[in-house]
Amino acid sequence: MFLVFTVSILLAGRVFSILPTYVHLHTPEEINETNYVILDKPNICNKTRSTEDDLIIAIKTAAHDHIQRNYIRQAWLTEVRKLNIAYVFILGSVTNDTLLRKLLREDSRYNGLVIGKPVDNYYNLTLKTIFTVAWVKAHCPSRWLIYVDDDVFLNGNNTIEFIQSMKNVTDRAIYCCRGWNGPITRDPESKWFMPDPVFKPNFYPNYCTGPGYLIPPNILSSLHEAAISNLTQPKLWIEDVFMTGFVAQYLSIKAIHLKVMCHGPKEISLYK
Repeated sequence: MFLVFTVSILLAGRVFSILPTYVHLHTPEEINETNYVILDKPNICNKTRSTEDDLIIAIKTAAHDHIQRNYIRQAWLTEVRKLNIAYVFILGSVTNDTLLRKLLREDSRYNGLVIGKPVDNYYNLTLKTIFTVAWVKAHCPSRWLIYVDDDVFLNGNNTIEFIQSMKNVTDRAIYCCRGWNGPITRDPESKWFMPDPVFKPNFYPNYCTGPGYLIPPNILSSLHEAAISNLTQPKLWIEDVFMTGFVAQYLSIKAIHLKVMCHGPKEISLYK
């Protein structure tokens, strides 16, 4: 349908016997940081298509990963630009002055970087997602939001066709490849360690897996308000489980499974 295929490349990275201090439930102070923008694109939705099938593509990307962003610019974003669809790359803040200068030069050349105040790292993806929803709510409130990783291939034409097919649908739903599992591991040496005191049940609420999900404009505001509310707990660092699981469940928003947004061995082989 609209995602040709998604591939989430999960690198084990460092393995911790004790979780580092930045792996924690997000504090109110950190949630508050999602209200602040360092590098903005406030008018980006004013310069592109304005029809009943409005769409904004938000691509979450690591600050240092300029090579991956360039791959995307030369691949499926060529079609997106022809279709005049708005898109932005979403990054967190950096403390390295050299990297910040590189990002500013990149944005000067290509345009399209949006940088929020939460620090850019894997364990702040929940903050990056809350920031993204807040940003779209502020600048593109009438648009569908498709939020994808930077290792996803997106078919812009088919995405628009899907949105057009949903124009008379009023369901409060998020469209995605749905996950049903619980904590991946209780092993403290794993990157995906979930301590019992943080979340004891064996299963999460139904949620949308991280590579990408599509959010209609009628739920943007309530998603953001619930995400920053004290009523949605725990504020996990696992962004897809938190936003499309806990927050969506609190709001009685359904995660609707679309097989075309999932990947299997064939798609992984093609990607490689």
